[in-house]
Amino acid sequence: MMNKLRIFAVKYFKTALGSLYLLSLGLLMGKGRAKLALMAEQFGWKNPEKSYPTILPKLDIRELFEKGVDISIHDFMGQDGNVSLLELVVINSLVKRFSPRAIFEIGTFDGRTALNMAANSVAEAKVYTLDLPDKEVEEAKKNPLGDIKFVGKVSIGYKYKGTPHEEKITELKGDSAEFDYSLYHKKIDMVFIDGAHSYDYVSSDTENALKIVRGESIILWHDYRPTCEGVTRFLNEYYSKGGMFNNLRWIDRTNLAILLPSGVMKTLK
Repeated sequence: MMNKLRIFAVKYFKTALGSLYLLSLGLLMGKGRAKLALMAEQFGWKNPEKSYPTILPKLDIRELFEKGVDISIHDFMGQDGNVSLLELVVINSLVKRFSPRAIFEIGTFDGRTALNMAANSVAEAKVYTLDLPDKEVEEAKKNPLGDIKFVGKVSIGYKYKGTPHEEKITELKGDSAEFDYSLYHKKIDMVFIDGAHSYDYVSSDTENALKIVRGESIILWHDYRPTCEGVTRFLNEYYSKGGMFNNLRWIDRTNLAILLPSGVMKTLK
């Protein structure tokens, strides 16, 4: 106990002294100002230099669910790091409308989205959800430029564990950029990408998603918004390539981007 207190005290005083330095002499140096900006962003400051244009055409939710769908919602309130309630409604409604039998999620976090997708899927459906192993979670927590705000903050997948829907969910462990997806190639009907948000990870996750879907399936990304460079810049570039990526849309009033099959696009107004 005393050793833990000593470690905490050392950490506290070094942080306090470092903060005083950054707020005084550190302001005179570029590196110091950059560190202050990172600290401010962790507390919610929106850096105007990190505002990226959103160019995807918006899709009205009512166009997707014109006839309405009956869904169930698990864990209304959620927590920081979860999709919003409206986003959860959209995801559940997509599962209900298109009845995917195999769903792959990149980024499990607390398991709220996996639980809801399993609860709204057909009886024989399987939900595969991928997140970092415990050892890599500890390493990721040390990276100040990664998704440190959420990494390792909760027990991965705890929200679906012990529920009647757990049997539908297969928990996978691995870094999404290095994971072997070969077992799932051309076997997945819907992919939800909500893992690491850097440009390189979103690019890698998308390339793997395109390999595991069978035919033109639904691919969904979270955090398409002006303040999330990795997701927004990548999807903007993909949309600009044309071809199948002409079907990329930004679902109105959400941070969700979706790649819809051409057959579904033709039914939209």
